[in-house]
Amino acid sequence: MLKNKIIRDTSSTTIASYLTKFIGLFRGFIVAKLLDPSSYGYFSGLSLIFLYNSQAHLGILHGLNRKLSLSKGAGQLETYDELKNNGITAIVFLSFLFAGIIFAYSFWVDDAYSSELKWGFRFYAVLSVMFHLQYILHSLLRVEHRFKEIAKSNLLFSLSNLVLVLGLAYYFRFYGVLIAFLMSLFLQDYYLYYVNKVNVKFQFNIPVVKELLLIGAPISFAYLIDVILNSIDRLMIAIFLTSKELGFYGIGLTLSSEFLLQLPNSISYVIYPRLLEKFGKYKNYNALLDLFQTSSAVVACVMSIVVGVLFIAVDYLIPYLLPRYVDAIPVAKILIFSSYFISINQIAVRVMITTGKTNKLVQFQVIVILLNVLLNYFMIKNGFGINGVAVATAVSYFVYSICVTHYTLGKFFNRFLSSIKEQVLLYLPLIYVCFLLGMILRFNFSESMITHNFLFDFFSCSFKISLLIILYAPVIFINFKKIKAHLNV
Repeated sequence: MLKNKIIRDTSSTTIASYLTKFIGLFRGFIVAKLLDPSSYGYFSGLSLIFLYNSQAHLGILHGLNRKLSLSKGAGQLETYDELKNNGITAIVFLSFLFAGIIFAYSFWVDDAYSSELKWGFRFYAVLSVMFHLQYILHSLLRVEHRFKEIAKSNLLFSLSNLVLVLGLAYYFRFYGVLIAFLMSLFLQDYYLYYVNKVNVKFQFNIPVVKELLLIGAPISFAYLIDVILNSIDRLMIAIFLTSKELGFYGIGLTLSSEFLLQLPNSISYVIYPRLLEKFGKYKNYNALLDLFQTSSAVVACVMSIVVGVLFIAVDYLIPYLLPRYVDAIPVAKILIFSSYFISINQIAVRVMITTGKTNKLVQFQVIVILLNVLLNYFMIKNGFGINGVAVATAVSYFVYSICVTHYTLGKFFNRFLSSIKEQVLLYLPLIYVCFLLGMILRFNFSESMITHNFLFDFFSCSFKISLLIILYAPVIFINFKKIKAHLNV
């Protein structure tokens, strides 16, 4: 029953995530068409506020998640309400504090930024508080494994945001998009509050909050370092290049890593509380092996073919849907492959956090951030532009993936060669897809990839993708047959 429940939760979360992302992509195309690349670059830059402010709870949210799940796994349910009340109180206070700082900053630098950016800061300050409410409500549902309600809330946000953007962005452009985000996030938070039926008493017991902070701060620091790792490319572009190039890069991100990472994110999102419960129950590293191997195998198998399909499709999608952003095609292709390296270590990262190896994770992240900065700076200064930034990011992600995955496998397998063998198996599906892409893309129907004859291009794209899927099908069949036998479903 538990294994079936994991599969159902993962499937529903993944489907909802991709539906949400498809809606988000459609909304993004609308916004990109209504705005020029420079204005779109503002959105890409402002999104960094979300990335960094997501850790404004200083780790208390992570401590709350971990403590609740561990207590539940160990059967220590009597402390649940006390942890919940104190944790929520502290998180709400901190979210308002940091939002106030962002809001005040927009007035302090009144002469330094354009009107759009200043109001963007103010809107995002309010949005950051609402997102923290969403984090809290999602966490409470997640601890109880109520992933359907989480998926529904995300779909509600995406659908309402799409409808509101269609109306407001057309008339109010940049500001209309901001208002649409604010209204749709309010609807999502209201729905989550309704389905949670949460009964919170605001409490601030210093020892309890301190415990949550001490548990969660290292995790939060690891997440913050991860945010830095995943945003170095945009920061370097913002500092050394133009907002127009940042806009092109933003489109490349949207069509690549932001879309592709929905699958591994969904799997790790469902698996993480169960990893905590198992570790809380058995206090044993090897008790996590089955969940790690099975989940990582699914990610490797599915992500490889998705990477291949999107690599082909992006040549046709951008020229037809966003002709002003054709310069984003090479960036998108590079980032499509780099997303595989981030996705393959998602479960390994959760295992390291679950087993208290956060400090080691941070060490890997710091090393890779330094490598990323140096490579980005080298590429920009030598005139490689945003394509060079994408290559530097891909190399950094590959090094990070190798380090994290090998370290985790080394804890499960005592022998070095056994760890290497298991790691190579995770990369074999991608290697096979690269081989297939090399064969398929050698045979083009015309001299150029895109002819702007819609029927011809549609047939060309469909044929290549279909051929890729057919040739990859045996890998899916073999891997999922093994996974199914392993789970005994």
